[in-house]
Amino acid sequence: MLRNTRLDTLITLPFALMTVGDGLRLYGLDGDKRLKTFLDMQLKLYSQVDAEETALLYAATALAVSQSPQGLFHLQRSMQVLSDRLVEALEKYGGKLLMRHTVEKIHTASGKVTGITVCNPKTGRVWTEKADEVVANLTVQNLVQLIEQEKKVRNHSLSLKGYQRRVDKLPEASGAFVIYLGVKREAIPTDCPPHLQFLYDYDEPIGENNSLFVSVSKPGDGRAPEGQATITASSFTNVNFWWKGTNEDYNRLKQQYMEEAIARLGQYFCLTPETIIHREAATPRTFARFTGREKGIVGGIGQRVSTFGLFGFATRTPVKNLWLVGDSTHPGEGTAGVSYSALTLVKQIKANR
Repeated sequence: MLRNTRLDTLITLPFALMTVGDGLRLYGLDGDKRLKTFLDMQLKLYSQVDAEETALLYAATALAVSQSPQGLFHLQRSMQVLSDRLVEALEKYGGKLLMRHTVEKIHTASGKVTGITVCNPKTGRVWTEKADEVVANLTVQNLVQLIEQEKKVRNHSLSLKGYQRRVDKLPEASGAFVIYLGVKREAIPTDCPPHLQFLYDYDEPIGENNSLFVSVSKPGDGRAPEGQATITASSFTNVNFWWKGTNEDYNRLKQQYMEEAIARLGQYFCLTPETIIHREAATPRTFARFTGREKGIVGGIGQRVSTFGLFGFATRTPVKNLWLVGDSTHPGEGTAGVSYSALTLVKQIKANR
């Protein structure tokens, strides 16, 4: 860290333990509700928490993403294109991609990773893959559940317990309620931008269906047939909320959220039985089922002062040659973000060798 510290980066030291809320108070802007609401909506997408809790240095980076000269870019055919390119690259260089398989356990010996147990739920086949290095694109919560505990290696056991305590102390991560609509093109207003944010209850915190982050397909971008369009809208939600009660309670709640979301989107889009072709929704239980993520959490670790930068989770883990990438590590969520964390890891592995 010291080798990579330059004199011009030392200017950040006074702000290292400050939040955006602290910054607003420093400039006497904490009473500007419109500004704070705008920052809450922008930062919630990146840091998972609002301006009052987001680390100031993280926010400076995240907010600068949308500034000139870099700016934000909309990919033709959406982020699926980036995923497709990753698959192509993996196969081009000899990688093998196994769909619908699960890793049941990460094996260790003398504090070092030795392999993984893989399961094909469809056929029931279970086998062990030996490995010198294992890269886990998981939440840190899932990672600690999979690591094989060694009783004989005292130091290794202690470091793993310390790692587990860090994970246990993390604030509850967010989930998402997402609605997917296929509509006729006439449902989309003229000159509608591809991305929008709506806040419906100005006096309420961002989340639980009072705010929607919306993505709209463009004509010819490959996401919908000609004359049609897709609307994807998501809202932050408490994951525990969706795991209570019976299946009937869950389905009723899901339907209620879907109807509320369509009604709110209908204030901007022309959503009628005639214009809506298809509708479906996803909840934390959906994400848990299809991705295996603990409780269906999304978006990684909230970028509070206590979990950002030096206090965040590194790509290194207590197990030698077991590495962590994904949205629990820097720089956080999104296909591009987790790919960047993997690129960082590749440089580390190459440097070690």
